[in-house]
Amino acid sequence: MSKSIRIRTERIFEWVLSASVILAGLCLMGGCAYIYFGHHAYTSDLVASTFRTVAIPVWIAVGLIAVGLVWELISPADTEHHKAPKAYAVILSRLHSIREKNEAAVSTVLAEQKRRKALSLTRLILVAVGLLIFFGYAVQPANYTDDINTSVIRAMWVAIPCFAVPFAFAIFAAYGIDKSYQREIAFLKTLPACKAEEQANATDRPRRIPAWLPGVILLGIAVAALIVGAVSGGAVPVLAKAVKICTECIGLG
Repeated sequence: MSKSIRIRTERIFEWVLSASVILAGLCLMGGCAYIYFGHHAYTSDLVASTFRTVAIPVWIAVGLIAVGLVWELISPADTEHHKAPKAYAVILSRLHSIREKNEAAVSTVLAEQKRRKALSLTRLILVAVGLLIFFGYAVQPANYTDDINTSVIRAMWVAIPCFAVPFAFAIFAAYGIDKSYQREIAFLKTLPACKAEEQANATDRPRRIPAWLPGVILLGIAVAALIVGAVSGGAVPVLAKAVKICTECIGLG
């Protein structure tokens, strides 16, 4: 298989896989909504019959994921085509050191760098705000009633937008950052090469936010939320609610 055909096939497969996963998720959410709004009575037979009808798109998504894993093991992806941000940084560092940049070129490069920083910062803010809103709701005892099903459904209505919006923007941001790296690399390649003495003195580099910093911040927020929940005594009610869901809704035990 030629390189161009492989790349085109990989892109088609990625789109099909993404569409199948989204469809499976929508079917599962639709099944939950059908049970809640249509019956208000949770039995194991009702849950089984409802989700049996949406099993096909779920199994298709699982099958495509398995095919993708096997494909990757048999024929690994072209690393030149799938460049990680770290690889982009190495390429940009090299190009910055060997290309001569005038004032207009510097402005273009800075604009791309600011665009990437804005996308990364916005992504981090949305995740933090979503977590704060959800955990702010979750730790309030007044938001829970004696009806466990109603309490869970209300919590889900809060959780879905809190996590769906950051997740959707993260996909958009990843695509935008990737394209921004490609635009900057392509632009730098069009610039004339530096002279030898200019290459030796090309030491100025824009400072970048460490790639591990957002992950560490999110991990810290998650650990802090777990500690707050455990200290406030929220672990026991959550466990009791989980047991009731398994025994009353799904029908285990």
